Amino acid sequence: MVIVLIALIAAVAGCGDGLPPSPRERTRAEEARADARLTALVRGLPGVLDVRVMVVLPVDDPLVAAPPRPARATVIAVARAVDPSPIRTAATTGARSLIGADAEITVVVVPAPAWQRASRRLAVAVAALALAAAATAIALTLARRRALATYRGTRPQ
Repeated sequence: MVIVLIALIAAVAGCGDGLPPSPRERTRAEEARADARLTALVRGLPGVLDVRVMVVLPVDDPLVAAPPRPARATVIAVARAVDPSPIRTAATTGARSLIGADAEITVVVVPAPAWQRASRRLAVAVAALALAAAATAIALTLARRRALATYRGTRPQ
């Protein structure tokens, strides 16, 4: 009896990770793959600086009686001052090939913000502060070495 109980516990403990994924888990994994592929596709287009993608696929669950909703994809691309229509076309075509022809696809191309004079001043001020902090750290390190060498009675190097 004890041997049967140990064998049963070993069998149950050993198969904890062997369960097949649920339909929802499979759908989330497919969404993540589609997100990554669509992001890579749009990011590779000329003039695109940043991309955000969200793909929602219908869950094919046999236990749910409701009809599945169509797949949806939203792509937001930040691009330099270029014509946004090729970016929209490429993103729409890529999304349709990845998630289906009947998918609802929204593509928004946002122009990149211009580098302004105030931003340059801020960048120069931050760089000056970083340089001052580095110089202060070096000066304090040298002063500490000098004080330590004087305390020990040796010459500072």
